[in-house]
Amino acid sequence: MKMLPIGIQSFEKLIEMNCIYVDKTKFLYNLIKSGTTYFLSRPRRFGKSLTISTLEAIFLNKRELFKGLWIDQSDYDWKLHPVIRLDMSLISNFIGDDINPILINQLERIAKFYQIEFKKETNAQICFDNLIFDLYSKLGRVVILIDEYDKPILDHISNRVNAETNREFLKNFYGVMKALDANIRFIFLTGVTKFSKVSVFSGLNNLTDITMSSNQAGMLGYTEEELLHYFHQYIEEFSKDKEIPLEVLVSEIRTWYNGFRFSEDEVKVYNPFSTLLLFKEKRFRNYWFETGTPKFLMELIKEREFNLLDAEDKTVEEYSFSSFEVSDISIYPLLYQTGYFTIKEYYPEDRRYRLGYPNKEIEIAFNKHIIAIYSQKSIDDVDSDAGKIHSALRERDLVRFFEVLRVLLASISYQIKIKDEEKHYQFFFYTVLRCIGVNVQVEVTTNKGRIDVVINMSAIIYILELKLTGTAQQALKQIKEKGYYEKYLLEGKQIVLVGVSIDKKKRNFGKWTSEILNTKRMTKTKTSKSKKSED
Repeated sequence: MKMLPIGIQSFEKLIEMNCIYVDKTKFLYNLIKSGTTYFLSRPRRFGKSLTISTLEAIFLNKRELFKGLWIDQSDYDWKLHPVIRLDMSLISNFIGDDINPILINQLERIAKFYQIEFKKETNAQICFDNLIFDLYSKLGRVVILIDEYDKPILDHISNRVNAETNREFLKNFYGVMKALDANIRFIFLTGVTKFSKVSVFSGLNNLTDITMSSNQAGMLGYTEEELLHYFHQYIEEFSKDKEIPLEVLVSEIRTWYNGFRFSEDEVKVYNPFSTLLLFKEKRFRNYWFETGTPKFLMELIKEREFNLLDAEDKTVEEYSFSSFEVSDISIYPLLYQTGYFTIKEYYPEDRRYRLGYPNKEIEIAFNKHIIAIYSQKSIDDVDSDAGKIHSALRERDLVRFFEVLRVLLASISYQIKIKDEEKHYQFFFYTVLRCIGVNVQVEVTTNKGRIDVVINMSAIIYILELKLTGTAQQALKQIKEKGYYEKYLLEGKQIVLVGVSIDKKKRNFGKWTSEILNTKRMTKTKTSKSKKSED
């Protein structure tokens, strides 16, 4: 089998090491043939750097690397162009004028490669201008490839002054390309976020944004067709080693890592980073999330009192994806651009998008991080609590279930600032149980009312009613009188009814009582005294 290209961002290295390359060259051919100036936003570790490297190899006429790929069989002319490739992650730790020497060093190395006399200035903008003109004069129109264009801004987003300083610096630097348009053959910029054209690209008003273009929806990431074609040997090996039926394994891979959608068309792609590590480790886990969650994003979520209960029903206008500003950060477009939410549905009549989690990996890990920032616990501690909660639910041990929940809620209760008290506890249930991969719903509509919380596990369904003013017995009585369980009778699972009172002074769970529903005889059998209530 060919090697898995884990951690390899160089197209040339990937080919020389005989790694799997999912052929995306048709997309690149179409870009090169149809335009000259592009911008693409995608989440981190989604193949942006490899795309930049592949474009570089094309323009440097390294045709031998493309043997057997789509573009090698096309009518592409393979004309050689000088390439300026810049990685803005190298300057992300610096602010304002301190960026100059780092950028100048990158530009000087490029000049030496092409044996161009480098006119060293103290200002990177001037050096960039000179290098483009000199390369054009000697070798023809220049190709400019810029990776992580926004990192010097994003890494300082929690400090608005520093972020705006870097934004202004980059706006002036990128503006050079507009002035020298006649000397440039092709421009391609990538990043995680899309700042508005006025904010960063005021000098590049000819920039074509392909971020949400249907034609490029599958350009980064793996479609299911590509996954099954290029990785079929790894999938078959995984299936045999773990004794998992092939169709079951593919379904599980889809649930965990597919679901990213970047346009109004229903083209979905797998996270390439997580998928590759899955085939290496043969174990389902949160690979992408573990590589690092942006600190500024979690701080912003806490600062804005972000409510996950409303998140998956949130719709946003198309305009909001292109109005991102340092001084006015809109959290939903940011969650989409960074990969934590994706497009779940598109409404063409008013050009709105409904957002939500792309897959199981993101849903579990994101909720786990929310619990961690509110409880000020480590991810390992949250994992430990989550494991206890999951086993308690699975074993129908409600005593242990509420013990762990009370301790956890006590550590975060005053950190959650949700004015509606009932939603405060629904938020807690929703977030904690989502972070362990449990199917939980809140405010579930029935023909007789709304169920506060439903926990739907593989063999058990828990129906919970919370009482802010009232007893646990009254809560349980409401479940039975309104027949909240009726919509779940045909699922073939054990149904447990749970009434919970809230201790408003402690802002925590008070007493609770439970009852198992005998779904076969439709009679209600009370639990043993030790399971029925707790002080």
